[in-house]
Amino acid sequence: MKAHMGQKKRGTRTLLVWWLTAAALIVACSITQSVIGRRGWKEIPPVSPHDLNETRVPVEFRPAPGDGVVYSGALLASDGRVYLGLCPGKKPAKLLAYDVVSGEWHTAAVMTSGALRGGPDGGKLPEGTSPVLLDEETEGLRPGNTWKHVQNKIHARLYEGPDGRIYGATHASVGNERPNNTRTYGGGHFFAYDPKTGETIDLGWARRHEGIMSVCMDMDRMIIYGITWPCGILVSCHADRPEDYRRGRGVRTRILGLTASDLESVPRYMEVLDDGRMFVGDGGSGDVLLWVPDDYEEKIRPRHSVKPGRVNRLTGMRTPHYRDRHRPRRLRESSTYRNWWQTGARSPDGKRFFVATQRRGQLFEIDGAETTCGRIIDHPWAKPWDAPDSGWASGRIFVIAFGKDGHLYYLADSHLLSYDPESGRVLDWGVLVRGDDPETDISHCRGPGSVAEDGTIYFAATVMEMRPKNDEDGMKEVGVPGVAWFNPARMAAPKLLYTEP
Repeated sequence: MKAHMGQKKRGTRTLLVWWLTAAALIVACSITQSVIGRRGWKEIPPVSPHDLNETRVPVEFRPAPGDGVVYSGALLASDGRVYLGLCPGKKPAKLLAYDVVSGEWHTAAVMTSGALRGGPDGGKLPEGTSPVLLDEETEGLRPGNTWKHVQNKIHARLYEGPDGRIYGATHASVGNERPNNTRTYGGGHFFAYDPKTGETIDLGWARRHEGIMSVCMDMDRMIIYGITWPCGILVSCHADRPEDYRRGRGVRTRILGLTASDLESVPRYMEVLDDGRMFVGDGGSGDVLLWVPDDYEEKIRPRHSVKPGRVNRLTGMRTPHYRDRHRPRRLRESSTYRNWWQTGARSPDGKRFFVATQRRGQLFEIDGAETTCGRIIDHPWAKPWDAPDSGWASGRIFVIAFGKDGHLYYLADSHLLSYDPESGRVLDWGVLVRGDDPETDISHCRGPGSVAEDGTIYFAATVMEMRPKNDEDGMKEVGVPGVAWFNPARMAAPKLLYTEP
């Protein structure tokens, strides 16, 4: 009996040791996996609101004509104009151009059905057709007519190609929040606008019933990458010869794969590096995805085992998610937070980029040479923490651009900050306000900006104004988009927030 009991105890101990060993191995593997690709990871204390520079910094601001929202950022082109994409609600989107010299606005293109069939911008619609606007009666439409749904957004950033044309893509206010309208939208188009002729060239659909949310462009290969909404499909638009873009013929779109783990994690920003590899973040899982082109020549050999011609999920480069407001250092992987990449900028050397997440007030560096990811800055003070079900609340970190001095400039709330990758210093320049109205803050920017030869940085900004309500008494606060600019070399000395250890 005692021998039997002894054998039973030994068996229990053996089982316990086995389970403890297995648990230790699992924990070790998890730790190893979590630190892969985080070379140089730094835990920097959050910036306190008491440390902020409250100096009011006046900058130039010019409101855009018409009502709407700007998502596309500001592109300073070689013709001396700053291009913005205006999203005017239920009307076709507009490509606006601000002349820096004359100070005048011009409507470069209107994304009507005529414009997106190779016709002149704002041209007359084909005979017998009419655009279908949001919330209109759509029953009885034939599938062949669904492409006529209005293109009321230029959501993605704009690019100037080597040929001097302005490249972009269209989108519409349809998606998983408007399921009844998704089927009545034909899909977003890639387009090219020629400033010399004023012609808008249609480069084709991305995918039927899907808008184009994000865009980045490989200038060397002349490939335009896009991410669709609502499904998060990665597509490419390219031509065998650059001259094909001029005619809008011979241009092909190709489906490359999925970038989102669910409908609420479609990323708003992606970046292509000088070697042709394209990075994008999954806002649901936190993974960093890598697309390697078919003709990749291994100029930089990544650490991870990746294959050309496919979307590679780099699970070792996870972007951290915060668990809750009380324990912000704990990490979480949940699409509830919609922690997608919002805005970013590529470094001057073309080998890395910096990106801000949509909700959490975080700024990350993605090093393409080493295929690593590290958190650089943590600004939870930019906006109070929100509950997981608070919808579209934002951490309000908006990347603007790299300046001529090599510093990364970005907005945290209304504060202009800069980060020096070489020294690790974070400077607070103060609160940006309108030069003609010092009481009005520059609330945020949309998309990346552009830098002129003299160091002036242009970006798409929004200010809040009080306007009368339509058909009602009283006033309401509305966002007014426009273009803003500043030159760091001509501004007062900033305040040092901290230097990385």
